[in-house]
Formats: sequence, structure tokens, C-alpha cells
Amino acid sequence: MGSGLVVFVAVDRQRRQNSWFVLHRSPPFVAPVTPPCAIVAPNDGSQFVIGGTAEYAMPLPKLDDVQIAWVIKEVAGYIDRQRQTYRERAIPLERNQRTVMQPFFPASWLDSTRVVVLSGQRVMNPPFYGDLIKMGFDPITLPDFKRMNAITFLDTVVSHASFTERLLFHELVHVVQYEKLGLPKFTAKYVRGFLSGGSYESIPLERNAYELDARFAAAPAKPFSVEAEVEDWIRAGKF
Repeated sequence: MGSGLVVFVAVDRQRRQNSWFVLHRSPPFVAPVTPPCAIVAPNDGSQFVIGGTAEYAMPLPKLDDVQIAWVIKEVAGYIDRQRQTYRERAIPLERNQRTVMQPFFPASWLDSTRVVVLSGQRVMNPPFYGDLIKMGFDPITLPDFKRMNAITFLDTVVSHASFTERLLFHELVHVVQYEKLGLPKFTAKYVRGFLSGGSYESIPLERNAYELDARFAAAPAKPFSVEAEVEDWIRAGKF
């Protein structure tokens, strides 16, 4: 701990993935912390979190408007290219998947969505990450596509693991977000959400998807309209 920088790996069971947490001394950039954990406060006033999980937000470089516009353009291009790459080998939802999702999503969007489960390969991170690192981004702060369970590119969902109902639901929420916002606005809101929040978890588009997939998981027999929920967030300016 004497170096002033501590790195922990915690398992986020809800999201079924490993998360890196970098805890800085005086003051720590961590909140909130989920027990079981211990907060150690040495006499010098610094704090360390041992165990548990936390939503971590690290300060990011301050970009000007031109740089932000460039990042948004690069992300949109990456999404579109990835959609083209995987769309041709993706397949429609299976009948049992449609049956489970039908009470929550419009039938037309379930019809048009395609899914693919990769075997022996991973979705690669965007090539422009090298440019972001040169701008001052720490690589650990950038979303790591290779470690994600699944990624949605417009109407095409690419997964690194077999779909659970909750994972598929989460990705279908993103399909609705794309449909309602369009690629340019979706990308702009995703990028700006990341830059302002400092972490993947803080992006409002992701918070919306996690909130709705948790609601589904808690009561899968109680239908609600994901389309209406996303529209409510848009009207309220939550994205």
C-alpha cells in the first residue's frame, strides 16, 4: 500500500464478469461499496476497501468539443462496421427466446434482431483505442469488449457465451435504444455518458438496461413495455 495505488479484482455476480478496481489514496475514488468488505483507514487519513465490490469511476482526460466529436464519429463507425461483420452469420431468435421476450418487446423488433454466439474468438477492441491512450486515457478505464458477455451493434447481438434470458433481455434493451435514438444520437449519448461519468457502469444507457433487466429478472411473469420505459427516459432527458 505504500505506493499509493492498489488494484483489486472483484467478481460482479449480477453482471457475471470480472471488474478491475483501482483505489487511490487520499482521497479514494470509490463509491458505493457493497458488503461484505472492510474499509481500512490508516492514521494518514487515506482509506482502502478490502473485498466486496464497488462502482469505480476514475477521472478521465478533459476533451474539447472537437475531440469529443471525433470520438463519437469513430465509435459510430466501429459499431456500423461490427454490425456488418457479424450480421451475415447471425441468426434469428429461437422460438423459445421469442416466447419469453414477446411480452416485453415489439414483435417487429424481435423479428429483425439477429444473434450470434462466438466460439474460439472474441470481439476485438476498437482500433482507435491507441489514439485515446495518446490523449491521456489510462487503458484500464476504457471498456474492454473482449471481456464483455455480449455486445449489441444496432440490431445484431454478439455474445461470448450462451444466452441466458437475462443477458438476452439486457441486449434487447440496447436494440430498443438504438431504434429510438438512431445510431448518431445513441453513440453521442454513450460517449458523453462515459466521459462525464468516468466508467462503463455510469453510462445512462447502460444504467437503463441494467435497471430493466433487473426488473425482468425479479418478475419475469409480469410484462411491461421496454419501448415505453426507454421513451420515458428519453423524454425525461435521462440519457
